[in-house]
Amino acid sequence: MLAMSLEDFVRRSVGCRSVAFQNERTMGFSGATVSDVLCKGDGEERLLFLKVVAPEPLADDASAAERQKWERNLQSYANELAFLSNPQIQEALARRGVLLPKTLGHTSVPGKSFALLTENLQPGFASRGVPPAQRFPEVLRWLANFHGAFQSQMPTEHGLWDFGTHVHLDRRPAGEIDKLPEGIASFCKAFEGEDDFFRRPAAANLGSRLQQVASTVSRHLTIRPENLHRMTLVHGDFKGANYFLKCEGEGCTAIDWQWTGPGVGATET
Repeated sequence: MLAMSLEDFVRRSVGCRSVAFQNERTMGFSGATVSDVLCKGDGEERLLFLKVVAPEPLADDASAAERQKWERNLQSYANELAFLSNPQIQEALARRGVLLPKTLGHTSVPGKSFALLTENLQPGFASRGVPPAQRFPEVLRWLANFHGAFQSQMPTEHGLWDFGTHVHLDRRPAGEIDKLPEGIASFCKAFEGEDDFFRRPAAANLGSRLQQVASTVSRHLTIRPENLHRMTLVHGDFKGANYFLKCEGEGCTAIDWQWTGPGVGATET
């Protein structure tokens, strides 16, 4: 539980007179709830965005794997809060012109619950899943500027994961690489009626080829003494659902900093 009601948290963060929560929904495995927040005061209205993480405690008989997953999930939200509340990080991004939704307030009970209030990206931005090809340059420019803000100049005390991204092999479930050939072949089989690509033998065999190079690629994308000059900050989960494009004109921004940390920029391209 949070130390105060959500309405009080919003009021204290932005000083509005009335608060109305709208469009509440739950986000996947994490159990985070997000909602739009309509704030009214002094003759104006503001639409904000609220994310709350307050999972139920695990059952006493929860397995070790369940406990590890639960704890890592909470750690990931602590990581997001560390990213958004670190002045060195935010100043470096601002100097580089990296656009982010403004953080308006945050509160937490460490290891138990988190609440984050930000600007609402509606209606000026939209998540497109897979954006039109002509707009990919905007996405890549945003990502390049994000990486460039920290290239070889990471803050010494950032409070983030030791390394960014949840797709690193050290963070993947045991045996996942062994399942690649069968998993990708099954995926291609399921979609072979959608596009000729999935009927190609090369597509069905992709899992085997990935299996052969996965460990080598992972080593190259891991920060080591010989590639420290490549170290920067990586978003960690840079996918279509986590970046937004302006509805009018050009521009990109991003959300979701659960897996942000030091890494090699090529991890995200």
